[in-house]
Amino acid sequence: MRLFEFNKKIGVVGMYHSGKTVFLTSLINHLSRHDPGRFPLGRGDVLLGNFKHRQAEEDWQEFDYEGYRSSLQVSRRWPQKSLLGGQYRCSLTRSDWPNTVLNLTFLDLAGERLADMPMAGYDYSTWSERMINLFSTGPEYGPYVSGFLNLLESSPDLEGAEEKITEEFRRALARCCLAYLPVISPSSLLLGPEGDYVRTGEVEAMVAQRAVGLDSGSQFAPLDRAWQEARPDLVREFSRRYGQYRKKVVMPLAHWLAGCHELVVLLDLTGLFAGGLGAYHGALHLVESLLDWVDPGRGFLGRLFSFFLKPLTGGRLVLPGITRIAFVAAKADKVHADDRQKLLILLRDMVAARMNGLQEDLKLRVKYFICSSVKSTASLQDGFLEGRPAFGHGRESVLSKFKPSVLPSSWPPDWPAGEYNFPDVLPQMPARRDLAPSHIGLNAVADFLLADDDWTE
Repeated sequence: MRLFEFNKKIGVVGMYHSGKTVFLTSLINHLSRHDPGRFPLGRGDVLLGNFKHRQAEEDWQEFDYEGYRSSLQVSRRWPQKSLLGGQYRCSLTRSDWPNTVLNLTFLDLAGERLADMPMAGYDYSTWSERMINLFSTGPEYGPYVSGFLNLLESSPDLEGAEEKITEEFRRALARCCLAYLPVISPSSLLLGPEGDYVRTGEVEAMVAQRAVGLDSGSQFAPLDRAWQEARPDLVREFSRRYGQYRKKVVMPLAHWLAGCHELVVLLDLTGLFAGGLGAYHGALHLVESLLDWVDPGRGFLGRLFSFFLKPLTGGRLVLPGITRIAFVAAKADKVHADDRQKLLILLRDMVAARMNGLQEDLKLRVKYFICSSVKSTASLQDGFLEGRPAFGHGRESVLSKFKPSVLPSSWPPDWPAGEYNFPDVLPQMPARRDLAPSHIGLNAVADFLLADDDWTE
């Protein structure tokens, strides 16, 4: 009989196409069918058991683990991205914790929604100011948002101002999206409130078909200070629509994330190199916005109260607050094995400075990892990889040799989109359907997430 229950809420976040769905699918697969030889934990002798799937909480969509696993195993295709926040709950035991049941709740947050997180902490005016500042001071945004900024230079008495401003804002966001700039907010331009995803790659089609708000009649756009002072009527209307969008789309996810105990932040560094400096700046902006909202770490009194609450309540009651963050350089198999240690150095260089203050206050445990949730390439001599290239529909993929770009030892001062190339490949799964996939470093991330921490959890 297990006397205690140890509860963990874990948010899995990252930019879109960072591999969150595959990460969580592979992790669940290894937890549910644990093989210490393929997925060592602790000193290598920890055995997980008594795995039980539990229903998602009310108002949350179930993370489709079986469907995603089938896509990898049967179709040999990467699963379709999860369009709404998917939740997966389970319980299990560890051989080194003989008296404890571990209850886990994972949330896979659609990467597009990460760009909306600043809305959780800002009113319409503040959000407008931040968006205008991003557009006007970020040189990589200039070519794509100039039409919108020029429109704001016109007279506030402009006839049909609301329609023209929201249309030009959609056009600016569409151009940014197609230029791989990740700060697309409101994210409804890409992912609607009900989970309908954009189906076109043409700017004018996106302008015609998508909305920046809950629907076409509830759209809003940022206004600079001059417009806000001259058109209080438009500010009131945009502010009302902004509040509706914030309440329905942003706050449910923001509250859940803020109540997590741990975060996994996935960053596809190969995608940032391929996308150029603008993609790098956008990813850094999203990470900083996320951290500003969740306010990770917990002060001494909170840690002290949790220390007493945990044994008194059998682990059922703990104080909320993020106490662990795993930053993960995902898709490590797209880089040659000789280059993978550089991924860890680059990841640290990108985000460590933002985390040092929190760690110095002894509030937060942060660790950096390289990971491939489903290892799908083999490293050969002379920098070559072997894998099955991910072609478009109708082309058969066969095992091929190709040479990805060599990673630099540090982030360059500047680089254009397309200078680095890391080809996409199809997933490689074992023929045995009961066998979890090969991976790179996924067990190390799991070890960090599942660790005991008497002071915080």
